[in-house]
Amino acid sequence: MSKKQWLQILLINLVIALVILSPFLPGPSTLSSFTNTMYTIAQFSSMLLLIAIPMGVLATIRQSVRKQKISLFSLLAWIIPFTIFCVSMFGAYPARSFSRKIAIQNATPIIQAIEAYYQVHQKYPDQLSDVSPQFLSKIPQTGIMGIANYEYEKRENSFDLSFSQNVLAGFNKEIVSYNPKYTYSSDDEANQVYTAGKEKWLYYIAD
Repeated sequence: MSKKQWLQILLINLVIALVILSPFLPGPSTLSSFTNTMYTIAQFSSMLLLIAIPMGVLATIRQSVRKQKISLFSLLAWIIPFTIFCVSMFGAYPARSFSRKIAIQNATPIIQAIEAYYQVHQKYPDQLSDVSPQFLSKIPQTGIMGIANYEYEKRENSFDLSFSQNVLAGFNKEIVSYNPKYTYSSDDEANQVYTAGKEKWLYYIAD
């Protein structure tokens, strides 16, 4: 194997990792549907491709024992499935924590605008668009490719601002929610709730 071929393997696996983790990377949220679909496909295929890993390893060992030139194909036959499995199974959690922090930070102007609306009208807006353009020129995007938008819900004396992230093939989602008075819905209370690293932000995993 030449250095060029090893570099090719490295670049191929890097691209694969970036595609799989794209729902948790900074970028336009208009790509949420595409990136989440790719992530879901990777999770399903990672289980199916597990069988290719031992077969590819055996082929590589056989070539090595016979002192044959190890082909790029035989290496990729097990390295790519191994990369897909490891990234989709073990890389998603830290990536999701990273994207959660960015989306929470990007929500700050929205929260400030909602509170400014309250100071003027003595009530919270009925819908998020009510704060624009007087208190916020434009509702910002989440800044994460896999998070489509922020969801707003007015409560009796409070409000929820939330967003969701893909956890397991679209069947499980991480719901991240802000409430200025720490009052949450019955759905929130039915799940194990975790602190999201910033005051008044919590998250939980929902089916």
